[in-house]
Amino acid sequence: MLKFNQSIKKDWLQIKKKLVTEYPQLAADELTYLDDMEDEFFDRIFEKTGMRKEELHSIIFKKCSL
Repeated sequence: MLKFNQSIKKDWLQIKKKLVTEYPQLAADELTYLDDMEDEFFDRIFEKTGMRKEELHSIIFKKCSL
């Protein structure tokens, strides 16, 4: 499963805003990240968007590097 690193956690609010803008089927409250709920967090995004793990990983890391 994908794991958040410190860089992603630090930039998460900015990444979250971009994800909600680009994927309107995701609600901001669904993108609240909790360390102990990481698997459920990613499963929820996969279910809502239909994207694969690799796609989500790429999107998150790309946005993190902006």
